[in-house]
Amino acid sequence: MTRTAILIVMALGVLLAACSSAAQPGDSGTPGGAATGAGGGGGGTTAASQPPAAGGGGTAGLAAAAAKVTDWCALIPTDVVAKFAPGAPAPTTAGYPTECFASNGTGALDFRYSTGFGAFETPSGTETVDGIGAAAYLDRPSQDEVELWVALQVDPEVYLFIDVAGHDGKDHKADAVALAQAVIAKLQ
Repeated sequence: MTRTAILIVMALGVLLAACSSAAQPGDSGTPGGAATGAGGGGGGTTAASQPPAAGGGGTAGLAAAAAKVTDWCALIPTDVVAKFAPGAPAPTTAGYPTECFASNGTGALDFRYSTGFGAFETPSGTETVDGIGAAAYLDRPSQDEVELWVALQVDPEVYLFIDVAGHDGKDHKADAVALAQAVIAKLQ
């Protein structure tokens, strides 16, 4: 496949995943249903002093630090990306200042920072991931792809979305978690 075809297929996969996790009538909102263009802006990555909670609650300090980030791609650790996409160039903006993308033509990363409306809730059918941010959950659209939503603040929601697709038949939960932990560490 050409690089363009791979990018198109990946973009369609991200769009389908976003549509499938969009808020349904009766839901109070899920990260998949929130706008992805909000946030960013401000100056630098000056971190807050408040560490993330192990689960629930929210951390205003992380959310405040995240709101000041002007270059999310600079926070993505290339050594972690190299584990599932060896030889991929450093992550670059995906056309929006709050999104980053990296791919080697096979493995790929889609990263987004977003703010939404309402409280962060874990949709049914997903796996709760403890110890990352204020709350986190993981979905597995395919055998070798994971989507991780990490709340930096629960209400109103401020979160990171990390989609790791190795296209190699391997589980990439550890890669997505490592990316989230590294970015959060840089926000502190």
